[in-house]
Amino acid sequence: MELQDGETIFDKMNTTYDEFRTTENNIAKVREYYKEKAKKARKHEMPWWISSEDDEKPVNFTLRLWNSVDADERKTLIAYCLILFPEIWMPDANSKTKYNQASLWLCSFAQVVFPNIRDAFTAGGKVAYENGRRLTTRYPQVYKTIIEHLPIIKQLLERPTKETIELVAEFNPLLLQGKGLYRNWGTPAKTCVLNFIYSLN
Repeated sequence: MELQDGETIFDKMNTTYDEFRTTENNIAKVREYYKEKAKKARKHEMPWWISSEDDEKPVNFTLRLWNSVDADERKTLIAYCLILFPEIWMPDANSKTKYNQASLWLCSFAQVVFPNIRDAFTAGGKVAYENGRRLTTRYPQVYKTIIEHLPIIKQLLERPTKETIELVAEFNPLLLQGKGLYRNWGTPAKTCVLNFIYSLN
């Protein structure tokens, strides 16, 4: 099969074969190409076959169901979802698609399939009671989920690993601007849940 000039994958990535094969982060370049291609087509896609920016990190091709994941890993994955995909807790996000990216990420990054991902953030609907007392205003369950995962979120963002920084750069790069990852994440989050946080104090 012969391709015309401008039709090869290297042309589309604005590179050449020789440049590509000598580039240290060539897998990241391919990943970025397919990610941008999906964005332009407005498709919710994520290349599962290159699930990590770290080429030396082994990729597990065994899929797991959410209910088989241990409790500590679940908490960490939920915290990552709240960090990387703020549409989950933003009230103006499209309810039909707000969990799509998080669901794809869980599958491609952690090899976890979560059929009812909404339940992890909104199970129970509105929060009416906290610590045995009735709240004056009922709040979305996702706000309580944020409160419960704040210690993990703070640890991930205040002492980020290389992997965390790479994930943030790819999925929520706005956090890299300003005075710190945790502060940048917390500012819009507090806008949504400030009244709820105060009601608990």
